[in-house]
Amino acid sequence: MKKHSIAVSETWLGPVVRVIENSLRVEKLPLKTEGRDAHGLIYFFTGSVTYHFPEESLQTFTAGAGDVLYLPEGSVYAMDVHAPSHYLFVDFRTVDGVARFPEVYHPSENLGFDRDFRKLLTKWNLSDEPSVKSECHMLLWKILSKIQKNAAARYLPKSRKASLDGAVEYILDNIETPITVTRLAAECGLSEGHFRRLFKEIYRVSPVRYILGVRLKKACGLLQYSNQSVSEIALSCGFSGLYYFSRAFHDEYGMTPTEYRRKNAP
Repeated sequence: MKKHSIAVSETWLGPVVRVIENSLRVEKLPLKTEGRDAHGLIYFFTGSVTYHFPEESLQTFTAGAGDVLYLPEGSVYAMDVHAPSHYLFVDFRTVDGVARFPEVYHPSENLGFDRDFRKLLTKWNLSDEPSVKSECHMLLWKILSKIQKNAAARYLPKSRKASLDGAVEYILDNIETPITVTRLAAECGLSEGHFRRLFKEIYRVSPVRYILGVRLKKACGLLQYSNQSVSEIALSCGFSGLYYFSRAFHDEYGMTPTEYRRKNAP
């Protein structure tokens, strides 16, 4: 059966079924699903999760903070949770019966998805009145429209991105240890110079900056959802010491790790 992308159109978008904010903890074994009962759009606030789709020729997507993932109705997949993950998902129906394939979107700039999804959650929790649910439908349509309008800039071409998958997987699996660009290039079978250029072209940041971002995203999840001390979190995220961790965290988020934990406590 031919499958289509999630190109937006009001004619195929059906009602919103549920909107839920949730969290995942790191698990030793992959989490598996038997098949979704609705289409789903997931926005990640923090964390990192790799989705494996056996029915899509073993297709794999990794989503992290700021990413949007689309999961079609009926899709079967397993999840590897690399870091404590906080996300919001919107389940919805379609009215055209067209099969669609899973997709992940990596925004290259701040497009306001955090605000959009939280607004949808707030609206959904107001009441069960049809007028409110209709507003939720329109909010979801606007989110999908924003995805479509920015897809050309944000969607990573599979063939070029695939050549870097080994490096990304290595980073996620070894984030608590020192990671060198030389090792990442070797994981991809590329020269270091070619690897640096390709990585910067695809992810819009250098490999070193990407690694730092993953370390900080993992730290955010641990600060919110674990009882580890700030020093323990620094070490478990691969920082050489508390001072460097605190400085990097403040440069990224404008507050200390302790302030972030206090502000974002669940």
